Amino acid sequence: MRPQRGVTRIESESHPERSDASATDRTCSNCGRILKTGEWHPVGTGTDPDGGLVLHVFCDEDCQTTWTE
Repeated sequence: MRPQRGVTRIESESHPERSDASATDRTCSNCGRILKTGEWHPVGTGTDPDGGLVLHVFCDEDCQTTWTE
C-alpha cells in the first residue's frame, strides 16, 4: 500500500533479523550502516512518485553530503 499524498515515510529500512540491530533500528540511506534510534542523525528529504514526502536518515554528515551530491 502506498502512502497517501503528503504523508511522511522513512526511507531507511528496519533490520530486526540482524544480530547487531533491534527491531526499531534503521539503516543509513547512503551506506546501509545500522542506526540506533535513540541517537541524533542528520536527515534529508525527497518525494516519492505520488508526491509524498520521504525522509532519508544518514549515519553522519559525510554520508548525507555524499547522498546529496
